[in-house]
Amino acid sequence: MGPGIHQLIEHDVRRPRHRGLALSLVVGAVAMAVLEVVVVADLAGSWIWIDRLLWHPVTVEAITVTLVVSAFWLGLRSAKVAGAGTAVSVVIALPVLLVTGVTSSLDDSPAPVQRFPAPGGRWSAVVDHAGVHLMNDGSHVWIETHQGIRSRRWLAACLDADDPEDNLYAFTWEGPQQARIETLRGDVHTLVLDATTGQPLTRIDVGPAAIQICG
Repeated sequence: MGPGIHQLIEHDVRRPRHRGLALSLVVGAVAMAVLEVVVVADLAGSWIWIDRLLWHPVTVEAITVTLVVSAFWLGLRSAKVAGAGTAVSVVIALPVLLVTGVTSSLDDSPAPVQRFPAPGGRWSAVVDHAGVHLMNDGSHVWIETHQGIRSRRWLAACLDADDPEDNLYAFTWEGPQQARIETLRGDVHTLVLDATTGQPLTRIDVGPAAIQICG
């Protein structure tokens, strides 16, 4: 071990601290976590731009860990303590990043999607067949408005097709604010939207577990 290393260890406690900057980094890390877990998770289903621009869990988690590690090195005098904190953070973060990455890749896998513009062009129905539970049986019907950055979307129908006959057979607009949803069983459900916003007045749930699965 060279003299330079010995000197570093001997003067380890004399590293300069930047408490203000370190505290700012910690606050930033907490803010990002809160934004992703609470705000974004709650609003991504209704504001399209939030879902597209901010809902990136792996990126947010990686930035959060980076901010925390940077705070260690800026706010602690001891390089050994900062290094230990970094090691612990990495050990904790790697499995979380791995699980999030795998989950996100599954969520982002291509799924059949159909779009049905409503008469008048103010909104569209988007049907995705990605499934509503682990068996990937079922469909969602979303209503998306066409208002630029103010575009909204709402879950209009949740079809849990554990019984295949409960799955979607056809979606048909009967007017700008009303649509017909038909299942393979032949059951017909009427979807009615608010004439001003396009928000469904009631959500259609089909299948025994639809409410529990889609909330």
